[in-house]
Amino acid sequence: MDGEPKSLIRAGWRPALTLAVLSPLIAEVLSGATHFSVIFALVPEILTWGCGALVIRETVRRWRGGWTSMLLLGLGISIAEEFIIQQTSLAPLPFPGALAHYGRAWGVN
Repeated sequence: MDGEPKSLIRAGWRPALTLAVLSPLIAEVLSGATHFSVIFALVPEILTWGCGALVIRETVRRWRGGWTSMLLLGLGISIAEEFIIQQTSLAPLPFPGALAHYGRAWGVN
């Protein structure tokens, strides 16, 4: 940091902010999982997906990993998000009757 120009240091937050905002937009909004009517949910998604993407990027760069490392860490954060944070993968669906087992196999949604 001593030899870097101050413009590089100040500009360092822009790519990080772009990655933190674009990652939940691409993962949640474009896929249709988050509708525009509940766009306020984007803030917790930025904290989950955006901060996770920043941690993955920094980890891969420091460890000098490649795309395989990035994909495996991305898979890990998606599993953590579904199983631990949202807890939707193991919880039974709240549908009564015949739809109660729809989309479930071996106890997993």
